[in-house]
Amino acid sequence: MKHKYGFLILLALAVSQGVYAQRMKSMDFRNQQITDILMALAEISGTSIIADETVEGAASFHFTDSDFEDSLAVFLSSYNLFAARDGTAIRVSRIQSSMSGETGLVTLRAGRGR
Repeated sequence: MKHKYGFLILLALAVSQGVYAQRMKSMDFRNQQITDILMALAEISGTSIIADETVEGAASFHFTDSDFEDSLAVFLSSYNLFAARDGTAIRVSRIQSSMSGETGLVTLRAGRGR
């Protein structure tokens, strides 16, 4: 009988962690490497965030208690970075490219460093 309750407690904790992963508590980063901030966000959210070699430099940022996706988008925009979903991972870069299926034109955007 004790094992049954232990299992239910573990199940409740696992479910609450899944719900929690969608929201972020407020956090402050001061003059930290952008790649380190992204690693902390990945750990908190349970999402793989992969920064390429164009992502460098330090950042200071205050994350408010909000949705993970919204917070990440604001942070990336503030530091001229782009994100793209790649399956279950998020790839981060200073370069974004896209191709128009209609015209065949390629658009290339590059965020400048701070």
